[in-house]
Formats: sequence, structure tokens, C-alpha cells
Amino acid sequence: MNELGEYAMNSPELLPWRSREMKILDEKILALVTRMCHKFQRLTGRTNFFLAKLALLFVWMSIAVSTANFWLPLLHRKTDLFSLFLYVIISIGLLVDIKNCDKAEGQVLEKSKAKVNFDSLSSSWMWRVLWLAITLWDIVYLPSSISDPKGFLLFKCIYFLFCPGFTTFYYFINVEPLPPAKSTVREWIEAFATSMRKLVPIRNN
Repeated sequence: MNELGEYAMNSPELLPWRSREMKILDEKILALVTRMCHKFQRLTGRTNFFLAKLALLFVWMSIAVSTANFWLPLLHRKTDLFSLFLYVIISIGLLVDIKNCDKAEGQVLEKSKAKVNFDSLSSSWMWRVLWLAITLWDIVYLPSSISDPKGFLLFKCIYFLFCPGFTTFYYFINVEPLPPAKSTVREWIEAFATSMRKLVPIRNN
């Protein structure tokens, strides 16, 4: 995409009405996710990249169920060979994304200014909105899948974690993390340890 195209995509006033509304929606969701990630980081010391890895865990669980469904009747419809091959390719991509999340979180903790580059689409608001739309479509389709007598309810629910997992992942990795600082949990633990040392009498040898 050329510079003029990038400027138009990042300038809501230059976009068509529908695209402008979608971009505003994406900005509001990203702001909400950012606030949540910052609260989590202050509490635990772990960044948004840690949460992104958890989101990919849900994707992996969905892939595991879909893969097992090739041999066992876990879902309402059997996984075909092409989908099985596609899941293998996606799983390899998940390993790369997890490695990038580890690297990105390490750079935050080391106060490095360098940034990890995920795939080229990951920073696009249109890509995030697309995944959001697919997730909403899955939510609409979920009741009819659950009502199908074929398959098991638990595995059906896990199977539908695929799109929500990817959607939250793309929002998490686009959050700007806070500078590293002592977490609230660590402060609680240190305060508790200090109070316990004061309560325990010092034995004289």
C-alpha cells in the first residue's frame, strides 16, 4: 500500500461512511482492550503479549478438537482432509506468533525501544474488524450447531473458540504496553513477607 493509501486508511474523515463507522468502532474496542491490558499489567506485571498468548491457546484448543474430529465424531460434521491440512499450517503459524509474543514481552521488560513485527495484516484495523465480523457470525451460528444432536456439546463450544481467539489476539498485540514496574501482586507478596518476618522471633544461636 502506498503512502497516500495508508494516509487515507488512517484518516477516518477520508473514508466512506461505512468504513469510517467501522474504524471508529475498532478504535473504541482497542481503547477498551488497552485499558483492560494496562490494569492487568499493573496487577500482575505481565503485558498484553502474555494475554495474546492465552488467546492463541484458545485457538490451539479449537484446532485440537477439529483435528481429533477427523478420526472421532466429536462435532456435528466431520473434518475433511483439506481442513486438516489447513489446521497443520495454522498451527505452525501459531508457534511463530507465540515466539514473537515472548520476544515482544522480553523487549518491554528490558525497556528496549525495538518492536517485534508480526505479520503485515496484524496492525490493520480492517483486519481486526474482519475477524470481529466473523466472530459475530459464529456467535449467530452457534445455537444451531449446539442444537444439532450429532457431536458433543463441550467439544462444539471449544471448536467455536477459533475466531474469538484470533480476534482477541489481534487486539492484544496492538496494545501499547506500559513501562515495566513493580506489580501490585508483587507488592502484596513483599509486604506480606515483611510482616511475617516481623512476627517470627529471631532465634539467638
